[in-house]
Formats: sequence, structure tokens, C-alpha cells
Amino acid sequence: MKYISKSHKLGALLLAWATVGIAACQSQAPRDSPPGASDPAALPVAAGEEEQNQSVDHKHHLVVHWVTVDTFGDLVASSDLIARGRVVRQRTELQPGLPEIDKIPKVTISTIAVDEVLSAREKASSMEGKLVAPAGTIEVEELGGPLKDGCVLEPEDNPLLQRGDEALLFLANHRTGAYHTIGGYQGRFDIHEGLVSPLTSRYHPDATFNRFDRRPQNEVIQAIRAMLAETSR
Repeated sequence: MKYISKSHKLGALLLAWATVGIAACQSQAPRDSPPGASDPAALPVAAGEEEQNQSVDHKHHLVVHWVTVDTFGDLVASSDLIARGRVVRQRTELQPGLPEIDKIPKVTISTIAVDEVLSAREKASSMEGKLVAPAGTIEVEELGGPLKDGCVLEPEDNPLLQRGDEALLFLANHRTGAYHTIGGYQGRFDIHEGLVSPLTSRYHPDATFNRFDRRPQNEVIQAIRAMLAETSR
């Protein structure tokens, strides 16, 4: 089916046409689900929060035409918040205004514990309603999530964040403490064992982004801070 993603009260979570090709998926629960559980979003969780576990063997892919920026400099200039952090918990919600049909794209919301802030505009707030700072938390919204049969639906070039992931994020703010990445895959630079890996380099190689691929995170962060200092003059 064809699907146009609607805004999540945000001026466009993704602003994209998404063509969703969904084949029949064998009914299977996530590997960590208790026997008989078919919907990870329905499992009991603490504090009434709808948690998810996306550890599954089968995924469906969305084909999304993202609204992207032309260069890395444009990415930096467009960001309300540039921060490094870790995913500490997740939940899945239906996009507002859409019927509860199992195979309509959902929104996965990751709570990020902020470890470092490179740049934050005045409107960039934490979930606590304060200016974003280390030790604060923010939410990052992404298109996709678990289906009732235990499979996961996600963009083919922008896989969902997972609990425990660390990343350098270039974000647009749309409500208190809530963000989406600029340009979809462009706004996410994964960090693993201290090395940075932009999703752009993995799925849509681009010279202005590739220079950061497999570079130490401190080196990348220093380069971004230098760029921010230069543009602020």
C-alpha cells in the first residue's frame, strides 16, 4: 500500500511518501517474549509505560523518500539540537489520526539519556522542560515499530534505534523534549566502541558525510564544534 506520513504535531515527523510492500509474515513472537506473547507492546511494564523489544528475526521495510539536506554543513545549520546520547527505553505509538490497523506504520519513541550537547537552540528543551544538558533526557521519534505478529516494520535505509544504542544525533524539535532526526538517516551517526558511523555512509554514501565514517568520536565532535564556532562568527 502507499502511505503518506502525517505530522506528529511537529511540522512533519518525516514529510515523506512511503511505499510499504508487506509480504505475509510468519507469526512469531520476539525471542525475549514470554510464551504466548504476540504483541511486544502489550507486555506489562513498570510505571505504566508501553515498552518494546525489537529483537526479532523478520523485518518488513518501508521505502521512504526523505526530505534531505544537501551537505553536512546544512545538516549542522538546520539542527535545533546536536547531542550525543544513549537509548535507555522505548515505546511504540500509533500516529495520531490513523486507524488501529496492524500494518500501518507506527512511531517508535526512544528516550535518550544525553551525555554531551554540542549545540542547542533556545527552544531545544529536555523532557524535564529545561534547556537540554548532560544528564537530561529527550525523546526521538522514528517511523516504524513492532507488528502484532512479532515482526518489525522500519525504513529500509533508517533502521530503528535499539535500547542501549549510542549515537550522535542532529535533531529538529517539535514539542517539549521531543525530536526527529534531520533528513531521516542523515541526522543519525551511530557510535560503536568509540568510532562514528553515519547512516548516510552506510546507505547513501556522500562525500561530505563519508569523511566522518569510522573516525574516533572525539575527533568527529571536535570537528563539529570547530564548524559551529566558525559559523557563529
